Amino acid sequence: RKPNNDIQGLAPALGWDAKYDWDGWVPFEALPKQFNPASGHIATANEKINQKNDPFLTSEWALPYRAQRIAELLNATPKHSVQSAAAMQTDVKSLAVLAFLKIATPQLKPSEWQSKLAGFDAVMAADSATALVASAWWRHLSQRLFEDELGTKAYAEAADPSMVWLPLLAAMGGKSKTDWCDDIRTPAKETCADQANAALADALADLKLRFGEEKHWQWGKAHALQADHNPLGKVPALAKFFSSTLPLPGDAFTVYQLKNNIAKEEGPYRAQHGPGYRGFFDMSQPVAHVIQSSGQSGQWGSTDYKSFIQDWSKGQAVAVPVGQTAATNIMAKRWILKAGQ
Repeated sequence: RKPNNDIQGLAPALGWDAKYDWDGWVPFEALPKQFNPASGHIATANEKINQKNDPFLTSEWALPYRAQRIAELLNATPKHSVQSAAAMQTDVKSLAVLAFLKIATPQLKPSEWQSKLAGFDAVMAADSATALVASAWWRHLSQRLFEDELGTKAYAEAADPSMVWLPLLAAMGGKSKTDWCDDIRTPAKETCADQANAALADALADLKLRFGEEKHWQWGKAHALQADHNPLGKVPALAKFFSSTLPLPGDAFTVYQLKNNIAKEEGPYRAQHGPGYRGFFDMSQPVAHVIQSSGQSGQWGSTDYKSFIQDWSKGQAVAVPVGQTAATNIMAKRWILKAGQ
């Protein structure tokens, strides 16, 4: 793009203004690249990959937590296998939550939950109550910090975990140029510690209303994914027949990424977006290990309808022989489409 292009592809441009016209191609040699790096691996999780002097690619990078966790796991094992690759892709330790807890828990008053949160390892396991409380806490804290300045409607539109995370950490760590912690709607001057404690109280009260007593609190139940049949799964009366609800671990920042919409009041913790496909490959073996989130058939009533969903949710995969001969030998059914019939 041209140097004076002030939009850089982030929004629709004025088509009649020549400054927004394409300005040629970036030479292949100038594109970001790695070749046999000293680390012995190349990994990416949509994080920023270009350096200061590289050509502009985009401004919409993912936050680096998933990539950092992948690097940790790659470096922790001298020689990897299909099994360790599968374990990496289903890892649920959230470095983002760990960074938040390090900054925010010292600002809490002593209590049972302050102690639990301060000692939490940020493993977002499905059966973890602390994972649920941590998620609810930062959700309510984000609302307390940003909704007064942005307004209810604008905050709801911007309240994606990736959008609010860095401003939240900056505010709670005293590194923001804006005093987000003060609520401009009140005459009092709130501190970040005030908001941290109030948000935890909000979170605990909200969780009790949604899920009952603490003994029932589990992150996976709150973070459940509803795998819908289209279109019949969208009909409330039919959903129990045509859709599946799965309690799932992870969050927006884990390698096993399952994002939720924190502004969606009727289900702010429900998983809404994640990996539909996973693959694990050992190039020395004539077999691939793959899985996708539903099954081999989208036809309700078929034995292959939703046949993969439980294995997918557990991080398991199907071993598939590679090559035309192998594919022919394991084929169970064949559909032949003929013109005019």
